[in-house]
Amino acid sequence: MSSMYRLDQNDPNPFSDGTTVTYALPRASYVILEVLNRRGERVRLLIDEIQEPGDYAKQWDGKDDNGRHVACGVYLYRMTTRVAGGGAFMQSREMKVES
Repeated sequence: MSSMYRLDQNDPNPFSDGTTVTYALPRASYVILEVLNRRGERVRLLIDEIQEPGDYAKQWDGKDDNGRHVACGVYLYRMTTRVAGGGAFMQSREMKVES
């Protein structure tokens, strides 16, 4: 288990059919993991829940919240966490969707 919050680079990157985002939580946290377009608009909500400490992996199939494949291009994925009693972590990374 990690002693700090961590958001890793997705793999594979670039991708066409799907990719995996891995991350770590040092303590129980409310986690939001979302995919954003270059304008900062959410295209897919991957996680929105309380999670226990540990290492995690989440698959993204390249589809938006309506089940449609997103266009080729560069996207951001962002993890935001909050813990009881205060404290927060936020980090974003880029990924590329290819045809």
